[in-house]
Amino acid sequence: MRQLCCLLLLLCVHQVQAEPGRILVITSSDADLYTRFSDSFELQYKSLAGKSGAHINSIRLNENGQLSGPVPADTTIIVSVGAKTAHAVKALILTTPVLYALIPESTYQSLTPVTTSCARQSAIFIDQPVARQAQLAQAIFPQAKTYGVLLGPTSGRHRDALEALAAKSDWRLIIKEVTADAEPEWRTRELVDETDLIIAISDPHALNRNNAKWLLYSAYQRHNPVIGFSRAYAKAGAAASVFSTPEQIGEQAAEFISRYEKSDRNCMTAPEYPVDFKVIVNSDITHSLGGREKDESVLLKSLMGNEQVKP
Repeated sequence: MRQLCCLLLLLCVHQVQAEPGRILVITSSDADLYTRFSDSFELQYKSLAGKSGAHINSIRLNENGQLSGPVPADTTIIVSVGAKTAHAVKALILTTPVLYALIPESTYQSLTPVTTSCARQSAIFIDQPVARQAQLAQAIFPQAKTYGVLLGPTSGRHRDALEALAAKSDWRLIIKEVTADAEPEWRTRELVDETDLIIAISDPHALNRNNAKWLLYSAYQRHNPVIGFSRAYAKAGAAASVFSTPEQIGEQAAEFISRYEKSDRNCMTAPEYPVDFKVIVNSDITHSLGGREKDESVLLKSLMGNEQVKP
């Protein structure tokens, strides 16, 4: 009889763990970027959990960058959307699990996440894997033999992955480092002079808004294509970019939480790069720099095929 009671108790616990929780989505404003993410997240989560089991609340930050209301006591997981929200949520020092979304990996690293055997926070990054950008570069500019990368204090962690990628490729890698106390312009100039293609990697110091403009301008003057990580880069003068939309990241966040709720352990898995993505090509720039003029849908299928992901 005692064994039967224990078995029933375990089954009940498992059922409770599998039940959809009460989710709180926090954004910094009603900007289109965040609305698109939130709508996509809610739609996908309800599809996975069932409308009757989906409990989603939302609040925004106030003008002072603080939560406009208290976190409900029955919240089982928080979805923090955007960099500004991430810092506000981190400052609360909550015990509730948090999934950060629509933030660069550098922002997540600045939050100094606690590394334990059972993580209580994770993230869906907005930036792309460097291998994905390199594959796009090879597809459009196969003639490029020297790839350049500007690394700063936060993006320096990509060095090993870049070197490993270059070791099994037919192009040579040149890295220029920007320290926290140095201006990035001179390193950018050196990078442009010594390479024939540049992969832009997100870093708040090495590639801030001003230096990104300088990089795009100087690279174009030297006929060096730049491969970016956002739609804005391609619009501003990069030859091409690979990026993920708020809708795609919203869906991935919903799937992440669904897996978390169904897992036996009350622990979050490691942060993820975007699974789904899009490709944008600046045709004028690509043509003037001698790139292969391929349709964006063809490039997308090629990249997805390399990652063994169906389009």
